[in-house]
Amino acid sequence: PRRHLIEVSVRPHLLRVGPRSRYIELHRLLFRHSNTSAVQRGGAAVVLGDDCLASQCEFRRCDFAGVSLGWNRFGSRIIDCVASDNGCTGIAADRHRGFLVSRCVIARNNYRGFNTQWHAGGIKVTDHGDGSVEDCEVVDNRGIGIWYDYADNGQANRIRRNWVGGNHDRAAGISFECSAHGLIVD
Repeated sequence: PRRHLIEVSVRPHLLRVGPRSRYIELHRLLFRHSNTSAVQRGGAAVVLGDDCLASQCEFRRCDFAGVSLGWNRFGSRIIDCVASDNGCTGIAADRHRGFLVSRCVIARNNYRGFNTQWHAGGIKVTDHGDGSVEDCEVVDNRGIGIWYDYADNGQANRIRRNWVGGNHDRAAGISFECSAHGLIVD
C-alpha cells in the first residue's frame, strides 16, 4: 500500500476495527479525507477497538475527528503519530478505558470552525473514559488542546510532559472539566 495514494473522501470511515476484533496494529500508514459527519454526528475517520496500536501513522484532513480510540473500548495506544488539520478534533477518546496517547503531534485541528465550547480542538476524552496523554506536542488547534470532560470513572487520568501552546485564544490549553483522579504535571 505504501506505493499508492488513495483519497476516499466519499467514505464515512477509512478504517473501523470491528467490535469483536482485538490486538490490531497499524504501522506507518497515512490516512486522509473522510466524510464521517455526512452519516453521523461526530465520528472519526479511523476507529480503533480493544487493545489496538497505531504507531507512526498520520491522520490528516478528515472531516470530523482524525482517529478515535473506540467508543466503550479499552487499552488502545496511539504512539508517535500525527493527528492534524482535521475538521473538528485530532483524537477522540469517548468512554475508552486505559488508553495511552504518547509522543504524538496534535496540531491545527478544527479547520471547519466547530463550537470551541462543544467539542473542537486537539484531543477530547469524554463519557467516563480514562487514560494518559504523554510527551505530545499539542499546538495551534482551534479549540482546547487537551480536554478531559466527564472522565470520572474512578481510574487515573494523566497529562504529563506535553507541550501545549498556541491553541484558540478563547479556549484553554488544557481543560479538566467534571473529571476526577487527574495528574497534570510538567
